[in-house]
Amino acid sequence: MLVRSAWERPPHGLAQAPVPCHTSLVRLSRPRVLLRAALLLVGAAFMFWRAWEARAAARTGAGAPQALLLERVALIEGLVGVLALAAAAAALLALRRRPRTHTLRLRLEDPERRPR
Repeated sequence: MLVRSAWERPPHGLAQAPVPCHTSLVRLSRPRVLLRAALLLVGAAFMFWRAWEARAAARTGAGAPQALLLERVALIEGLVGVLALAAAAAALLALRRRPRTHTLRLRLEDPERRPR
């Protein structure tokens, strides 16, 4: 008996490995990928804005220990923004039209490989 997801248990007495959750056969539609990319871009812009504010606060009047902490927070927020930009770029690259590849190439001339 096949296990359909990682959350289902196999029948008693049969030890089977669960199906990995990341191997889904569901494909995201084009509008959903665009929505994902747009939300990632908005999140990246927000993180860059927060990093800009933290950096400005660190420069304007904070004490030395607090300025160092704000500089580090600004650095982390900027890196999260860069990560969100990279994820949005990957999502947008997934929208490219690619030629269809056939993994199983059966020629009809070959009688042994003809579908029955």
